[in-house]
Amino acid sequence: MSATSQTNTISNTLSTFEFTKRKRWADILVTGLTDVIIFVLSPEGKVLYCGNAVNELLGWNETDILDLRLDDFIIEQEQTVFQRALQSSIRTNTELLSYVRFKCNPAAQSAQSSTSDILFEIKGYPHFVSDQDPECKCFFAMAKPYPSRNTAMLNTFLELQMENERLQQCLAALKLQVDSRITASGHILPSVNSMYATSLPSGGQYSSSLDGALNTATATYDNNLLKGNYNGDSSQTQNPEDLEDSSRRKKLKKTHILDQHVCRKCGRTDSPEWRKGPDGPKTLCNACGLRWAKQMRRLDEPSEENTASTSTPGSETVNSNA
Repeated sequence: MSATSQTNTISNTLSTFEFTKRKRWADILVTGLTDVIIFVLSPEGKVLYCGNAVNELLGWNETDILDLRLDDFIIEQEQTVFQRALQSSIRTNTELLSYVRFKCNPAAQSAQSSTSDILFEIKGYPHFVSDQDPECKCFFAMAKPYPSRNTAMLNTFLELQMENERLQQCLAALKLQVDSRITASGHILPSVNSMYATSLPSGGQYSSSLDGALNTATATYDNNLLKGNYNGDSSQTQNPEDLEDSSRRKKLKKTHILDQHVCRKCGRTDSPEWRKGPDGPKTLCNACGLRWAKQMRRLDEPSEENTASTSTPGSETVNSNA
């Protein structure tokens, strides 16, 4: 393999963060899921394992659900439907797809929320040790909230309403700036020639016409926003605070990506310093990098001695010829 191809291979490897090199990467992946609840069920439907997302989505703790039947947390009208679908999936060794409503924890509900149950989509499959063993050992399932059409429309309406409120504030600020400029320019109008002064509207007429134009534009924007026909660029009317927040988030994101290093030798990610290794810079932790550097020095010392010994006879020959 040529040196160019080796360099390209090293650069491609370094450009991609290998998540699976981290210690306990599977646990990090499972615990990082916040919008999906992972269940491990017995063939009878008893909960053997439950993900952390059950607390955020339903208000239940893991200890409240473990060692209990999963259908106990489903509304009574749909318990039979879920149990029938579960047994059918185990019997035919096929994937489960069911839609049920889970009960929310009444103690964890806020005063503003009156939702007693949430519609979930459940997908899962049975686990068998071997194809010859007909006994199901456990059942893996994932449950995530199923967004209804009304929920999606409500979220869209709230987002548009917040955007409209923000743009109304920007419009009011611009209107104040225009009014202040008109007031300041009112002292200059008397100095204009009478020929031009007669053709110009008075300060009050100009302000009233500007107010009418702004109100008309505001009403048109509100109608277009509710109808979904607004295609303007809102980035030009962003507040300075929004720009600062976006730049701060970009900086934090860049630093977070740059800090993701994994030792190619031991797999640790919390080294205080990263050193050069056989795969390139910052691929080994501090300890592994020092050990690798010592090994490289030991390999280089014999080669330096051989170079010195071979260069000595050549120098003597040159002196004798001289």
